[in-house]
Amino acid sequence: ALQFLHRDANLVHGNLQPSAVVVNAKGDWKLAGLGFAQPAANQRRVAFEYDYGMPAHTQQTLAFMAPELVSEGSHTPMSDVFSLGCLAYALHNRGTSPIDCGTDPGAHRKAVISAQQHMRGLPDALVPIISRLLSADAANRMSLDEFQRSAYFDNILVSSLRYLEALAAQPDDQKIAFMQNLSRIIPGYPARVRRRKLLPMLLDQTNDHALLQFTLPNVFLVAEDLSQKEFESLAGPGLLPVYSLAGLTTSAIVVLLKHASMMQAKIDAKVFGQQVMPLVYNSLVSSDPLVQEQALDAVPLISQKLKYVDLRDHLLPRVQQLYARATILAHKVRALVCLQNMLNSLDKPTIISRILPMLKKTRTREPQVVMAMVSVYEYLGMEKLDNGEVAREVIPVLWAFVVETRLPLEEFDILMDVVKKISDKIKEGQRMKAEEIERIDRQTLLQPPKDTTTRDEVSLATGSGTTQGRDTLSNPLAQNSTTNNTKATQSNWEWDAPTSVEADDMFGSFANASVSSPVRSPQVSLKHTASGKLGAMKLGTTAATTAFGMTLPPPPPPPSTSLKTGAVASSRQPAMQPLSFGQSFGQPALAPLPRKQPTAQQKHIGGKTADLDDFDPFA
Repeated sequence: ALQFLHRDANLVHGNLQPSAVVVNAKGDWKLAGLGFAQPAANQRRVAFEYDYGMPAHTQQTLAFMAPELVSEGSHTPMSDVFSLGCLAYALHNRGTSPIDCGTDPGAHRKAVISAQQHMRGLPDALVPIISRLLSADAANRMSLDEFQRSAYFDNILVSSLRYLEALAAQPDDQKIAFMQNLSRIIPGYPARVRRRKLLPMLLDQTNDHALLQFTLPNVFLVAEDLSQKEFESLAGPGLLPVYSLAGLTTSAIVVLLKHASMMQAKIDAKVFGQQVMPLVYNSLVSSDPLVQEQALDAVPLISQKLKYVDLRDHLLPRVQQLYARATILAHKVRALVCLQNMLNSLDKPTIISRILPMLKKTRTREPQVVMAMVSVYEYLGMEKLDNGEVAREVIPVLWAFVVETRLPLEEFDILMDVVKKISDKIKEGQRMKAEEIERIDRQTLLQPPKDTTTRDEVSLATGSGTTQGRDTLSNPLAQNSTTNNTKATQSNWEWDAPTSVEADDMFGSFANASVSSPVRSPQVSLKHTASGKLGAMKLGTTAATTAFGMTLPPPPPPPSTSLKTGAVASSRQPAMQPLSFGQSFGQPALAPLPRKQPTAQQKHIGGKTADLDDFDPFA
């Protein structure tokens, strides 16, 4: 900028200091503060005087002025060179100029002589350069051309930055060679230079799509050290559109897929799913083997942080499709590795309905593929499925591998170890269940049954009554009845029954009868002796009885004997049969249920059938 000002604009800046330099978003330094600039040919010379009545920002800064400008007012390009030396010194000393004179012009020259003797805080390679720039004699100062060609700037870092700034004007072959070698140089730059200077220039080069495969590795190398916030503001706006470009070369796609996991860690999950994952999905179903291989390598790294819906509905089907159609053995193995990494995030129904059927349909028995499937089955058997599912879906397949696959001895031993480990897991689980069942059964057998029989029931059943009032049975309902027809004594009691009742409804009549209006009828006598034994119950007539709201059916008529056959018959109703389970008075006995005949399948050895309801163990 100073060279342009001196040669092309023919101006002298006159007030070069830190506040006259501005830094843009790309990290470029721009020269400003030209309020005191004058033509280089100006011969008017006026000594500098500090005006204490004016604000400091409206005057030249004495600590960064050349001695001839202060003492004589001489404006020449060499006076700007002296100010450049003060600026370089201040950058390494927290903005402090080597000329410590305050606002006193008289102390300025002494401060200049003292500054050349105290070069502190500077790199060793920069000390001799700053000493020449700060020479009190303008004729002994280093020119700007010499300054740029000095040993301090003669290094690969600075020359690379300069070449990168002018890269657009270089031939394509030189651009490619430069980008290929830049990755070895980038770690040598300070972090601030990489972030503020190098990264913006590299992102500008992504507009050249032919160079993307060479530019992108350098961009990701710089961006990987950025925080998430810095990445979203500095690198994201330039990188994300590249993932959506059409017509990308295979090499460029491979580079983008290789750094997909880094993109997932640096940007928002929603943005990653919308702008980065479409490239991953398309790469999994691509016809290019290199692209498929890199996509399969990227899936295990990004699947753990994907949303479940994206994982199940988008990523899993494409990995399965690649696995089913793969003709390269390494791709099948990589696809199985991807599936195993996704198992931890998938639910059991998805595994049973989509993963297990796919594995069962795999026909290849190449040792690499078989061992990859064994690894998947091992994870399922030990982590995801219960013992019943393992016994049905895992163990049979593993034993089929043992028998059907010709494995090397080392792989065979690994397979048998997996079978044993899963079988031991099932054994321990089922043994614990059996022990628990046996413990419960043992406790049940050792516990004595509860006796629910009352003392009165024992007395009636055994005939061993007690004295002191327990020989007499009394009706508790009769205590509050005004028309009690029951007569109880120490030795016997009688119970009068009503004359009308529905023959098949005992409990309904009991619920609906009126207690206050019993019907007088012939007595039903129940004899009870003092010894506690029940006597005979005598029914006087065939009429129904009602007492205390309870209705009893009429007694059966006396049987008559046929003179011809000698069979017992009744003139009114057939002879009574013993009641069957669930039968009421006056209802016919229930017919026995027909026994089903066993099917041919049930007659097979073992008698097992899929429909347990049709299985008759007594057939």
